[in-house]
Amino acid sequence: NGTITEYRGDYTAYKQAQEAAFEFAQKQYDQYDKQRKKLLHEKKIANDNMHAVSNERYNKIKHEGKGGFDFRKNSSQRQFGAKAKAINSALEQLGTVESPRIKKQYKATLNESEIAHKKRLVSAKNIAKFFGEKTVLENISFEIWTGDRIQIAGKNGSGKTTLLKIIAGIMGCDHGEIIKFDGLKIGYLSQDTDDLDEQKSGIDNLAHIISDSTIIYQRATTMNIRENDLKKQVSKLSRGQKTKLAFLKLLLQNMDLIILDEPTNHIDISARENIENALFEYDGAILIASHDRYFVQSLMISSVITLQ
Repeated sequence: NGTITEYRGDYTAYKQAQEAAFEFAQKQYDQYDKQRKKLLHEKKIANDNMHAVSNERYNKIKHEGKGGFDFRKNSSQRQFGAKAKAINSALEQLGTVESPRIKKQYKATLNESEIAHKKRLVSAKNIAKFFGEKTVLENISFEIWTGDRIQIAGKNGSGKTTLLKIIAGIMGCDHGEIIKFDGLKIGYLSQDTDDLDEQKSGIDNLAHIISDSTIIYQRATTMNIRENDLKKQVSKLSRGQKTKLAFLKLLLQNMDLIILDEPTNHIDISARENIENALFEYDGAILIASHDRYFVQSLMISSVITLQ
């Protein structure tokens, strides 16, 4: 709002201080608004009384036939006039207090999984992957069930992204078997946002999922994506904007399993918090690789697969 406010402490302290400041500003405004309305009401009464006295004198003079109307005020008129003037002075002294601005927030929500009951969604058996002579993955076995929240952990280069791509069906394995629930719908958010068409606009990337642009624009606000950015060619967006657009694509679909590869990279805190809340309330399965410890903790991870 054209001002800069400095807060001391960490992010949690900032949020608490910001909320306290808003509550204080709202209290100040409510007191001001109450006093202002009271003064305006009293001013109206004083003016109404002054006009009533004036009309009464006019009618009396008219009916008694005294030569013409006497505009001179009597004591009652002077009294009400003085009161109205005093109230005007009080209103000037009261000044103006602005109402604290509230930015309308839309809650980000992921559509529910269409698999309502506990089902085994994915079974991975003895997965192995080689790049030339280098073994990236070897003898990886695990299962994903409805509602599971599984973290893939490991150092950089341990094969986390490769494993996620294999489960997503983007990359094949060189050994082992992947069995998926019939009709399983998987949503995949890659580090490089590979599922976005860079040559199309953001809105065109989403139009094939849902045709109602109003809903798209409304859901876009949950990711802090502006209407102008949705109309831009994806290749002209920043890395963070692309990530938010890719997650927005997930928001608009019904997925049974969501696979996330470093989903919080390059995005602003507000959008990240909305993603956290949406994933926390999501009833489908989540498979995630992330170095963001706080973000991972917020998802209530049920199991961890550590790659060496």
